[in-house]
Amino acid sequence: ARAAHEGDEWVRMIRTTAAIWHQNNPKGLETGWWERAHVSTRRTMRPYQSYVRRLYSADRVQFFLAGVIGLNFLITAVEAEINLEQRGETHAIFNAINIAFSCLFTVELLVNMFGNLWHKFWGDFWNIADFLIVIFSFLSHAADLPGVNILRIVRALRVCRLFKRLP
Repeated sequence: ARAAHEGDEWVRMIRTTAAIWHQNNPKGLETGWWERAHVSTRRTMRPYQSYVRRLYSADRVQFFLAGVIGLNFLITAVEAEINLEQRGETHAIFNAINIAFSCLFTVELLVNMFGNLWHKFWGDFWNIADFLIVIFSFLSHAADLPGVNILRIVRALRVCRLFKRLP
């Protein structure tokens, strides 16, 4: 008898909570709740995003990134000159360097995405090119798949990102 009474009390509390929620949200879940949550999150993140955008856009950061891209291009050129078919210590060193550059460019891409939000980021051709190059870079590291040499060539296209950074 006591368990049935507790169960009835739980049902009553749930119904009361649902009735209060429905009074405050007469249109239901499908409208409003996501927008309110999104706007709330956007308001709290906006100061951080504008700070990250200003930091990312600073000339010093852009010149540093241009230097990293140039260095990556030079290392990729040296790697191409040394026979890639060698599966020795040299190949392992270049592979580790390329993975480090890929990770660095991934962090740079994520910072750029966060600072520039969705529409501004995807509205820029160079950002889309950066995104694709980073994806192809990780695909080329994933395994020795057919056509992986083409993906390694695409990695060298990172140098095209310098055009984005030139005034």
